[in-house]
Amino acid sequence: LYSIHCLYNALSSSVNLNNAPLQITVLETGKSDCIVIKIEDKTVMIDTGLDENGEKIVNFLNKNNIKNIDYLIISHLDQDHIGGLDKLLDDISVTEVIQPNYTRDTNPYQKYQEALTEEELIPVYLSNEMQIDINGASLTLYPPLKDKYELSNDYSIITSLTYGDHSFLFTGDAESIRLNEFLSTHPQHYTLLK
Repeated sequence: LYSIHCLYNALSSSVNLNNAPLQITVLETGKSDCIVIKIEDKTVMIDTGLDENGEKIVNFLNKNNIKNIDYLIISHLDQDHIGGLDKLLDDISVTEVIQPNYTRDTNPYQKYQEALTEEELIPVYLSNEMQIDINGASLTLYPPLKDKYELSNDYSIITSLTYGDHSFLFTGDAESIRLNEFLSTHPQHYTLLK
């Protein structure tokens, strides 16, 4: 059993199975991304939205009694995916941060780096596939295959989550080049694509 909460205005459907061992919540953060995955007593978060989303994200976590993020996956380093990190770290502890293996010369990235340094968090710079097994669920993180892309969105880490007979694919902002790159090496069907 699992539950998916789509907290977007455009997506009003919600499957709510109370106390399901797997819960996926896609927070409504405008054009940005923040996805919270609860697997029993463990929490995975993909992206932290924009700076202005930070308080909303923290409020959601507090309301759901989430005090620690076990794995924070940063799909890529655009401001709408890293902006809320500083506010998140003010209230919530993070055990491990995983990000793509590249840097940006932008103010949001500088602020992101400062927030990590202040909390003495050293991210894992993903350059090879990584598998994480958590309470019966399996997460596989796929880094970009090239060192250089024309579009920053194509640096996105793609995350696959398998739980029982169901699989979920979280693609960050990967565009056609990155998606084709991924699908050419990992063709399969998914229960949910975000």
